[in-house]
Amino acid sequence: MKELCLAITFFVLLLSVSEAKPKNVVFILADDLGWADTTLYGHTSLYETPNLERLAKRGMTFSRAYSNSPLCSPTRASILTGQTPARHGSTAPQHHTGEVRLKPSVGKSGNPSLKALQTNSVTRLDPNLPTLGKLLQSAGYSTSHFGKWHLGPEPYSPLEHGFEEDIPHHSGPGPAGSFVAPWKFKNFFEKKPKEHIEDRMVDEAVDWLQERQEDESWFMNYWMFRFTRPLMRKRNLSANTERKSIRQTRNVRLFTPRWFIRWTMPWGRFSMR
Repeated sequence: MKELCLAITFFVLLLSVSEAKPKNVVFILADDLGWADTTLYGHTSLYETPNLERLAKRGMTFSRAYSNSPLCSPTRASILTGQTPARHGSTAPQHHTGEVRLKPSVGKSGNPSLKALQTNSVTRLDPNLPTLGKLLQSAGYSTSHFGKWHLGPEPYSPLEHGFEEDIPHHSGPGPAGSFVAPWKFKNFFEKKPKEHIEDRMVDEAVDWLQERQEDESWFMNYWMFRFTRPLMRKRNLSANTERKSIRQTRNVRLFTPRWFIRWTMPWGRFSMR
């Protein structure tokens, strides 16, 4: 199923490239966002995602589509290359570490309690691999990447994988320092106090789109820093969520045995006091 989903994705993109007037593409990736954490599939009453609902009504949703990995970097590498983690070698999110490893390996020995030998993941996305950015760039598309990368710093950054623009050009597993300014990005600074990185990424993406010519074909790779840790909410959106959370916690206390809450839920001992 995973391979089929990727094959369909690449097929659709190739069709768009081959048309007389190629389609523009915006690819949005929300890191660590669970499928049940949106209102699209009717499994949450805590979160509200009206913008996703509006977007879904204009297109289609998939109920049997899966990512290539439950982890960050392996999924990103699969999206860009169309390969499984076993093939491109990225099996763990270690691409922010100092060690450069372009070939995966299997450990010679392991803990007797484990059922399998652990793999040693690559720590960079090999620039020799074909990527969406390179393929679309070769087809005449203007390309850009905004947000989280986590596949390696230069010479393994988006700039080496077919993207002409890369903002904020950061290779870490999350935003540098904080979601809210002041940040610790190199050569990328806030425009106003307490600026949220996601608001800034949207502004940068819109500016880039407005610079495109009408007859220009473009591909935007928008990979959100959310929802990686540390989780930081906007204050103006917190009150409603907190009220809902309190109500749901009370429901758990009402219908769930006290001993179950205390010993199976990390926050149980606090909510019971």
